[in-house]
Amino acid sequence: IQPLSPAHGSLSFDGDDYVRVDHYNGTNHDLSLNDDITMEAWIYLDPVQGESTQNIISKGDNFSLQAISNAEGRFKIQTADSVGSTDSDFTIQNNRWYHVASTIDSSTGYHSLYINGYLDYSEEVPLLEGAAQTVNADDMYVGQNFIGDIAEVRIWNNVRSASEILENIGGILGTEDELMSHLKFNRISFDTDTAIDATEHRHEGEIVGATRIFDIRTDL
Repeated sequence: IQPLSPAHGSLSFDGDDYVRVDHYNGTNHDLSLNDDITMEAWIYLDPVQGESTQNIISKGDNFSLQAISNAEGRFKIQTADSVGSTDSDFTIQNNRWYHVASTIDSSTGYHSLYINGYLDYSEEVPLLEGAAQTVNADDMYVGQNFIGDIAEVRIWNNVRSASEILENIGGILGTEDELMSHLKFNRISFDTDTAIDATEHRHEGEIVGATRIFDIRTDL
């Protein structure tokens, strides 16, 4: 997998910072997704010691995309919903940009993980008897317990194809019908510490502690 980097600015997180996106934005509940979901983000992980769970995107037990490190500090990517979770095969490195994406297909039960636009792992997560995907009123968070940089967060209400994920790594219009939230982090209201949603759904993000990075860090 070849290293790449995002086209726009990013936010830097130190483990205590986060971006909070309201579950309800005053007009709709578009982030209450209990059907098909695609999550995308660019991440740059700083080194850590030992085991950790760093949330890239999370909304309670509704959906999440995480970086999980083992005792040696080596990271894998995990995606989850209320039904179950799936880990990546590929181990990502510190101090390097990666585009990570996950799809959750409610009709087939498949969770799929993509790294730099290419399918890394896919598996069926069977629905247990009596269980169901959970819709909750939790706010969505970006960067909880995360140490490093995050850019270009996208939430879709459909399962993006492998070709769509690869072709749009470099950027999208922000007007696509299925795109529910798009936080580029290059559009920020500094008066209110708010990350502007590039879609018409206006799921803005309250920035708590995270630092705006204008110059994208280069891979080491």
